[in-house]
Amino acid sequence: MDNAIDSVDFTAARGRRTVILGENGCGKSTLIYHLNGVYRPFSGTVFYGDRPMSYDKEFLSELRSEVSVVLQNPDDQIFSSTVEEDVAFGLLNQGLSREEAGERISRSLELVGMSEHAEVPVQRLSYGQKKRVSLAGALASFPEILILDEPTAGLDPQISRELMEIANSLSREGVSVVISTHDVNLIYPWAENLYVMRNGRMVFSGGPDEFFSDRRSVYLSGLERPSIFDINHNIDRLKGRAPAAYPKTMSQMVSGLFPSGPSTGTIFIYRTEGEAIDQDAIEEAVGKKGIPTAAYGSSARRSVTESKLRVDFYFNGIECCIREAMVNHDSLIIVDRGLMEYVTEAVEALRNYGTQIIVRELVL
Repeated sequence: MDNAIDSVDFTAARGRRTVILGENGCGKSTLIYHLNGVYRPFSGTVFYGDRPMSYDKEFLSELRSEVSVVLQNPDDQIFSSTVEEDVAFGLLNQGLSREEAGERISRSLELVGMSEHAEVPVQRLSYGQKKRVSLAGALASFPEILILDEPTAGLDPQISRELMEIANSLSREGVSVVISTHDVNLIYPWAENLYVMRNGRMVFSGGPDEFFSDRRSVYLSGLERPSIFDINHNIDRLKGRAPAAYPKTMSQMVSGLFPSGPSTGTIFIYRTEGEAIDQDAIEEAVGKKGIPTAAYGSSARRSVTESKLRVDFYFNGIECCIREAMVNHDSLIIVDRGLMEYVTEAVEALRNYGTQIIVRELVL
């Protein structure tokens, strides 16, 4: 009998955004089940930190309190009667007091936007809401490593973007986030470390640009190039120039094609932790009314919803504000406090493609 996976060398580096990429059936999920001790290898060793994995109850209990896995199908993970009970299940098994468990439940449900559904029976939830609940259950243990198996499968684009924002937020907090997927467009701008599987074997480890530059390897892996990568690669070939640093976002690609130099459009940033926001005070600080406004992050969305603040870009806020600035329009982005660096880093990256944008933080 053939092994489901064979000769796999994989490391989830601490604090890095890691992707396991491959077509359906290549062994991604099987590998994931080895990472939290559900499966035990016939040969080879799985290490957690510098310790070989043990499969006794004590070790696995410790491991699963620090390594959380969110399965592709939430129905395989959710089995309690209400949302709150399902999120609480793992915490109570860890021996936490009900008070501490309650605080963690509230925080994790708030993070995934499900606070108002705590007492709702799970059978009344939509597929996307069940995905949020399974993620909340994983986050409640405050994991050091979070593994997401095909996290956006079956989700609409908006919820998919929200989930990736949560992944970014956790990464900023020092959580090692691992995503298993076949969606090349999803992971291309996100991955720092990329592993590619084919027929149960690990066939590549390195950076995304290196892998997608090898057309044959991409084809043999049953994948395709990300749209932005492919467009830029073809443009370089038509212009007869050697490949340079490839753009990862649409704004970077447009900037590379039409570098605009210094932009007269400013991106104003207001950081929030979920508190109410006075729109009049915001507009007075900016100096104009009706400024295009974006929200980025779960706390930001909670703030604008509770404050009934007008928002033009509810998802993909960073890209939308950058595009406004590139056509010399001001914009405002309301962002989670821990995600502000994503805005400034995205703006700074545009300098490599010939566009300079001013960023100003608002303090009310």
